[in-house]
Amino acid sequence: MITAIVAATLAAVLVIRAAAKPDAFRLRRSTRIEAPPEKIRELIDDFPLWASWSPYEDLDPVMLRAYSEPAAGEGAVYAWKSSGRAGTGRMVITESSPSRVVVHLDRARTHSVARFTLCPANGATLVTWSMEGVGSFLARHLLGRELETGLANLKATVERNWYGPRKPARRAPRRPHRAAIFQPAA
Repeated sequence: MITAIVAATLAAVLVIRAAAKPDAFRLRRSTRIEAPPEKIRELIDDFPLWASWSPYEDLDPVMLRAYSEPAAGEGAVYAWKSSGRAGTGRMVITESSPSRVVVHLDRARTHSVARFTLCPANGATLVTWSMEGVGSFLARHLLGRELETGLANLKATVERNWYGPRKPARRAPRRPHRAAIFQPAA
């Protein structure tokens, strides 16, 4: 009986450790947005506009934010500092073209690359948000949901602004940003 309990405990510990072990990942989610690519790209390519759709902006209502000048386009930097779930991090737009925006993300001693691809499709745009980096199985599962939420928010924001009022995405109303009192690292 004791042997069975020890074996079950060891198996549970191994499963938990395997789920928490960092490993390379690549995730991709897509959605169709009823708007031209340039209208969607405006919201992706300009860091202050991420407040209208990013699933990460509501993690901490008192998060401090800092933007480079300019805050949009290739070379733009967005840094944040939070004592809550958002932690501390920095993003840089490393590529910006009419059909693609690439963002490098450094957060909690990890590095990830996000790619937004915009493909015109019969009067609409197919938007793909892919992310690659290192993270645990659990982190990858949560990240997949966050990408889906972000795309749903982006779709609702773009279509509401492009075609008039629409039903909002699954998320609480935005809280006003606090002025940044720190400078992003160079």
